[in-house]
Amino acid sequence: MLAAPDSKKGARAVILSGLMDMPIVLVFISCGMLLFVYFAQNGITPPEKQIEIFPWFIIHCLPAGVRGLLVAALLATAMGSLSTALNALATTATRDWYVDVFRPQAGQGEQLRAVRWLTVFFAVLLIVVGAGTAWLTVMDPTVRILPIALGIFGYTYGSLLGVFLLGMLTRNRGCDTGNVVAMLAGFAVVILLEIGGRQGWLPAIAFPWRVTVGTLATFAVGCLFRTPIDKKV
Repeated sequence: MLAAPDSKKGARAVILSGLMDMPIVLVFISCGMLLFVYFAQNGITPPEKQIEIFPWFIIHCLPAGVRGLLVAALLATAMGSLSTALNALATTATRDWYVDVFRPQAGQGEQLRAVRWLTVFFAVLLIVVGAGTAWLTVMDPTVRILPIALGIFGYTYGSLLGVFLLGMLTRNRGCDTGNVVAMLAGFAVVILLEIGGRQGWLPAIAFPWRVTVGTLATFAVGCLFRTPIDKKV
């Protein structure tokens, strides 16, 4: 999306990215179903903890060569995802904050140093988040990593998608101030439903619905603001 030459191709990149994610999700779902069928047909009792089922299958059921390739693939995927995340976080923070807000006159060398230091900062931050998540799963075995990770996305992705749909589906709704207010409103609605659901004074929603609720709230609030005449396309 960031490399697209105009807004239309950027929007097309976002849509295609979402469509390309569907086969990946199907692969993840298929792995779980196939493991269930394999254990049922072979009379194997899987570990009680769900997080241990796939590692147990790798260690006890796969041949030595395949086992090594799979572990190497998992490590390579983790390293590739981590390097991509660090690069994106550091580059975006440098361009959108360090240069645009704090140091507009920064040269190429100064920007490179900023990217390097921000890479270190975000690496430490990710280590802290990972260690905290691991500690939480150890202290409470019922907690699973996937709901935690996707649940965190649910707080912010709804606001992003709501503003995106506002720009795609409307011509005279939404503005800079209105979009900020709408995104904060979508975030607040998700927080309110989460707290209310836990306390029992609002309906509890599962974490996959957070994006939907945040999107609808953001889009509805954004529609209350009219686009300035000089910003209309």
